[in-house]
Amino acid sequence: MFYQENYLIQRLFHFILFSNLFISVSSITLTLSTFLILNANLESDDIPFLLFIFASTFLTYNIHIWYEKAGDDPTLPRNIWRSRNSLITKGMFVFFLGCLLVSLFFISGKVIWFTMHLAVFSLFYSAPLLNFKKIPFLKIFLISYVWSVSTVILPSINKGFGVLDKEVVEIFVQRIIFILALAIPFDIRDIEVDKRNNIDTLPTLMGFERSKLLSVILLILFIGLGCFFYGLDYTFCARLAIGVLAIFLIIKIKRSRTDLYYMVGIDGIMILSYVFLFVFKMLFSPGN
Repeated sequence: MFYQENYLIQRLFHFILFSNLFISVSSITLTLSTFLILNANLESDDIPFLLFIFASTFLTYNIHIWYEKAGDDPTLPRNIWRSRNSLITKGMFVFFLGCLLVSLFFISGKVIWFTMHLAVFSLFYSAPLLNFKKIPFLKIFLISYVWSVSTVILPSINKGFGVLDKEVVEIFVQRIIFILALAIPFDIRDIEVDKRNNIDTLPTLMGFERSKLLSVILLILFIGLGCFFYGLDYTFCARLAIGVLAIFLIIKIKRSRTDLYYMVGIDGIMILSYVFLFVFKMLFSPGN
């Protein structure tokens, strides 16, 4: 009985992780972090927007896994799972495509228009004909930009803030540095695949250890900007906690680390960043 339950838990874990549901949840938590910092309450009208962000992330990541990538290791757990569960993934793709289309009827036209250029970047990120990944060193900055706009600018527009409002710009600057720091480890993971595909990235240029160092420096900058923008309030404490945890995980990266270390540990940082913000805001609230 114990082994059967353990097997079911493992299958559920792999389903959430390898189907890209986990990374899609990360986009929601980063969006909620933006709401929290802007002191914008989550309302029922925001549900279609959150569905839009979730579905967009899910569709984007699952489009790319269907593109044939030379040199990718078919024995990796994520590739084995996706090969065996192609029908499930395609069914989920159709379902969330429907969710995305429905959500468009309930969100701001400004959000939709601002999303157009992100859709172009995302669609051609690793497309066979026009592949943005093969433009030297663009890959990591494109990821950081798309994620930061999706989880900062779009939520801000949805809540009625201006793109150039001081609070929005401050969050955006920190977010793009944060995502950049977390994206570098994935380029470190893929360094051999990128070399085989002739894709120039920071790790292929700088090497393993220097890339880790750059990621750590960016996280220190992320923490420092939190203090500069907000002082020693709850946002700084949350950024300090999540920054230190991220630095620890990045320092512990080894060449032998498995996919799970990156997909759970590094991607999980984005989910924990909201948890830390929420907890520290509660602790700093009057009466606590």
